[in-house]
Amino acid sequence: MSQSRYFIALMQEILTSVNNNYEDNYDHLRYGPLNRSRKPTSLKQKVKDKLNEKGYFHRSNINYAVTAIADGTWIKDFEYLYELLEDDESRALLVKLVAYRLLGHEKVRLPLSTPEYWKSIEEIESHQSETDLIEIDFMDFKLKLTDLSFLNIPLKLYYTAFGTNIDFIVRQYEFHRNGVHIQADPGDVVIDGGGCFGDTALYFSDKIKGEGTTYVFEFIPDNIAILRKNIGLNPRHASSIRLVENPLWSHSEEEVFYLSNGPGSRVSFQPFEGYSGKTTTLSIDDFVDRQRLEKVDFIKMDIEGAEIKALYGAEETLRKYKPKLSIALYHSTADFEVIPRYLKNLDLGYRFYLSHSTIFSEETMLFAKAD
Repeated sequence: MSQSRYFIALMQEILTSVNNNYEDNYDHLRYGPLNRSRKPTSLKQKVKDKLNEKGYFHRSNINYAVTAIADGTWIKDFEYLYELLEDDESRALLVKLVAYRLLGHEKVRLPLSTPEYWKSIEEIESHQSETDLIEIDFMDFKLKLTDLSFLNIPLKLYYTAFGTNIDFIVRQYEFHRNGVHIQADPGDVVIDGGGCFGDTALYFSDKIKGEGTTYVFEFIPDNIAILRKNIGLNPRHASSIRLVENPLWSHSEEEVFYLSNGPGSRVSFQPFEGYSGKTTTLSIDDFVDRQRLEKVDFIKMDIEGAEIKALYGAEETLRKYKPKLSIALYHSTADFEVIPRYLKNLDLGYRFYLSHSTIFSEETMLFAKAD
């Protein structure tokens, strides 16, 4: 029985990775200190530990990988996208990401896991204020005032060094490879789905150079307070940013309940114990119609798994304007198949590319540009 190109590539990646034993491939900023204090409880475990010291792998990793592949999830959810992607680099990245999700940080090193990645974060930290900061409950985040002029970017904002690196150095919402360029350009009308603290709104505002408009969607009050504060630090950008205090969805006017907790806020269509507020949804098509927008040039979505629903609510906009797209895939394995299949089935001439902006499994973006 013949196997697909994706299946063969994934098997090759797994077989070349299982003997790795990386000790410098873990992001403590995202996940906290790595706990290596496990104590052997049996002779069998002691033998395993000795083997691992010599570069052998934890059999539990490969056993999990084999079982997960056998049930089909890690094939069907990724195979379609593999064949859809335009370039070899995107396909290779997809395989590497799946292998990482199967085997973990000890076995698979993602492309950004280099000394330069950490040097960039350290440089940002050196330009952050140690006294002017905002503390939030989510993961004990400290949003420190950062002046980005050292990057020749005329912005100030309260944010983490980790997030600043993703937005402004790695440039998560830009794609540049083999002559293909997908980004917000001067004069563009941008829809920023998932504004959080306003970092991406400021990033897009800087990219469009005050000649377009960024419509940033954010509905969690605590996030909005910080977003407004960050925009207030940059008055020259304020006129090109418009805040929309609704969650994006397939249909408008559906009631949503939430409990504010920064990036970890809980959201539900049903009231739940302890919820702190409620609002209503808004589709992109309805928003574009109500605002009488004459164009939409770029859509970014990173909305905690609601991307496909929001795209359903943007079909008319996609068909009419064919905007450049940067859509998060990493919230669900199913999104790696459902989102690109939906966009491809619209038959709008989109070409698809993949990027990834961390050394762990989060922040995978699907880029698309129509012919």
